[in-house]
Amino acid sequence: MRMSDLKSLETVNVRCLYYFEYSLKKSVWVLTYLNKLNNKDLIINFELDLGCSDPFEPTDIEHIDREEFKFKTNLFGVTYDCEYKTTYGYVYEMIKELNPKYLNILPIGSTDSGASHLGQYHSISKLNQNYESVEIINDYIPLYALYRFLQSPNLHTFKFGLQFHFLSSIYNNQIKIKNNDDSDRDRDRDRDDISKYSSDKIELDFNKMDNFKFGDFPGDIIDNAINEDNRTYCSFSRQGDSCDEIPPYSMSLWNQCLKLLSTNSTITNLSITHNCDGGCGWDDRDESDHYDSDINGLYNENFLNDFINSLANNNKTIKTLTLDFDILESLDEYDIKNIHLITKSIVSMLNQNTTLESIYIFPTSEFKEISNLTKNTKCKINKE
Repeated sequence: MRMSDLKSLETVNVRCLYYFEYSLKKSVWVLTYLNKLNNKDLIINFELDLGCSDPFEPTDIEHIDREEFKFKTNLFGVTYDCEYKTTYGYVYEMIKELNPKYLNILPIGSTDSGASHLGQYHSISKLNQNYESVEIINDYIPLYALYRFLQSPNLHTFKFGLQFHFLSSIYNNQIKIKNNDDSDRDRDRDRDDISKYSSDKIELDFNKMDNFKFGDFPGDIIDNAINEDNRTYCSFSRQGDSCDEIPPYSMSLWNQCLKLLSTNSTITNLSITHNCDGGCGWDDRDESDHYDSDINGLYNENFLNDFINSLANNNKTIKTLTLDFDILESLDEYDIKNIHLITKSIVSMLNQNTTLESIYIFPTSEFKEISNLTKNTKCKINKE
């Protein structure tokens, strides 16, 4: 039987396992073989299970000419282990060419390298015109990726991780900038650099500031083009490097994300998780007399208020909200302070929001008080 004879096919689910020499790294156009099914209405979904890539180059794949795919893709799923250099670059290429509606990404950490992080979310987020559901589980996305994902015109389900301690540090950094000594030349220079991107100095057009091609450069700001694919504040991997530098445009970009979040008109199911592996030392508890909120793990209250308030009365579509603050069971004084601040912000939000039907706040054991404090009787709190 020829592939072209399978006219009754409606959906095909393809599972791809790639280890060592088996890889799509050389060319995604090997998938054009599926064009032989000769059915433009055919739905072909993909699930990639990617093991830790071998440092040696995969076996060469013969040159395959680019050819338009003669099928549609609804679901594109990726489960992956730690990446060697950029060996998973074909993941971006496949998403770009297949243009899926549903994107599921799940990292695993089965090797000694620790947890996995995919360094291409900014690029993937720019392919946002067809997404209806994006689920990135157990991994964080950079701030610019959040901005681009929130611009997806058809997105109804959005589940992802952020590094809340990075966002909190943005606010702390603003305080430090204001307190800089005017006579210090180095700090003056830093302030001038920041003023280039500061929202109170100039209106930034973030729709034009990330005009880069995937894989062009790994840096953050090159010739006025910002690429956050490899932006890492707190590294997951034990082999990775954490960088506590706050990009000068971050506050402006975060404010734009808050606006998009508060005015979004398509998302009905939103889930946000705090991802911190501790590599940056943010949640270290030392016994020194010197207290630094960026080190000891206390959230900036203004960050929490801005973040939670963006989900308040302006948002008319989100019906299910999940917030996971990843607080350990062994509470110390900083965890208790965080729980108090979070509780206060969420109660305020619930008292204003009339759209939410369900909210899940993790760890649930630490936020039981919210249901007794809020005036909102419509929204179910931590209940199935």
